[in-house]
Amino acid sequence: DKGIYDKARNNVKLKENVKAVIENTQGFAARHMDLAGGLTDKAGAGTGAPDKEKVKSKTVITCDGEAVFDYEKGAAYFDKNVKVISDDGDITADKMTVNLDKDSKKIETIIAEGDVTIRQGENVTHSEKATYKEADKRVTLTGNPKIVLYQENGNGMGEKFLK
Repeated sequence: DKGIYDKARNNVKLKENVKAVIENTQGFAARHMDLAGGLTDKAGAGTGAPDKEKVKSKTVITCDGEAVFDYEKGAAYFDKNVKVISDDGDITADKMTVNLDKDSKKIETIIAEGDVTIRQGENVTHSEKATYKEADKRVTLTGNPKIVLYQENGNGMGEKFLK
């Protein structure tokens, strides 16, 4: 509903009913389509080799408070009732910070705080804080984490996760 653009610093501050749509190629989903190492085709069968075509993904981030894009610090901040919807799953949190590499502008870390829920299909996690590190491709849950995993015929994510 409201916004300020600081042209000198190339920073953006948006307020109230913020919606940010980010489209990119070869995102997190493209790298993690098949935990066994190859990609899957449209029917879900493993192809065994990485696809050379770029996969386009779309992420929509909304929040009721402010969204600040601070390009000098290489960070984006989202506040109040943050919702992230992507092909990979959904995240809700009270606030979220996205830290970028200053040179490449690629994501380094994502920190979601306050009543964090991550949903991927039927699998759900709850915690007070979730930290994603791109270098490790890992999410660390802290603050009373709870994980609910569903699996079909004993071959699901839970079995791989618990080994």
